[in-house]
Formats: sequence, structure tokens, C-alpha cells
Amino acid sequence: MTSPGPYRLTGDKMLQTLDNWDRLMNFRVQLIACGGTALTLLKIKESTKDIDLIVPVTDEYKKLMKFVKSIGYQEKGGGWETHSDQRMAPHLPGSFEPN
Repeated sequence: MTSPGPYRLTGDKMLQTLDNWDRLMNFRVQLIACGGTALTLLKIKESTKDIDLIVPVTDEYKKLMKFVKSIGYQEKGGGWETHSDQRMAPHLPGSFEPN
């Protein structure tokens, strides 16, 4: 099996990112993986090009948007990215609405 290209994410890399977030967060958020993200986490696909997540609870979504902004992610092209590794930016649809 060949390794994924430089702009692809494996399930292990996605889980590592989410685990890192979990260590930094002082709240819980329900996340639903969809698209290539779900297929990669289920090991149906080897990798995906981005992370697609749904946050079904509005208050949790708002908290998560504040959190990702606080750790250096920036809104771009309908999703979010971080300069430290643009491939690790999840695609979180919607706009950031500060309280």
C-alpha cells in the first residue's frame, strides 16, 4: 500500500488532531464526521483532503468556533485553516458569530 500524498489526511492524523483539541478544550462538543472524513475514519478510504464535521448543537458550534479561532485557525473559503499545517484545518460550515 502506498502512503497518502502530502496533502492528504489519514484517519490516525485526524484522530490525533481531535485528541489534541480535546486536551485543550474545557467543554464537550458533539461532532459528526461526514463525507471523506467519515469514510477515512471507518477505514473505507485511506485518506481525505480535509476534515468535514457537523456540529448539530448551535451553542456547541459557537463555543467550538471561538476555540478554533483562539488556537490560531482562520476562516477561509467557507472553512477554517491554521498556518501551522493548512491540511489539518477542518471544514466547519457556517460563519463565526462571537457572543
